[in-house]
Amino acid sequence: YVKSDERNIKELYLSLPRAGEVGENAESVVEYAEINFSGGDVFIMLPGNSIDFKLDDDSLDAVVRTVVTENLDNRDLIGSTIEEEINRLRRKNRDLPETGLIVANFK
Repeated sequence: YVKSDERNIKELYLSLPRAGEVGENAESVVEYAEINFSGGDVFIMLPGNSIDFKLDDDSLDAVVRTVVTENLDNRDLIGSTIEEEINRLRRKNRDLPETGLIVANFK
């Protein structure tokens, strides 16, 4: 994530089990963090394999980091630019597996 008054990307690693793996002990296997987001903050959640997930010559992690750092002056473009970049790379390589990510731009 990137706070509104900062330019460096902060990392937060949380373990989130897959559906069906939690059972009755959800509280013991789910990690969480409390972060006070405010207007101008950007939060991006990537899958755990984002470093290994290759898009052309770069990982998904590297592509997202590049887009974020290139658009810090216009944070409203970050989500759509990530989507455009993934779609561009998917058109080049139709064999790319499906993945997911979340981009939250706080207003």
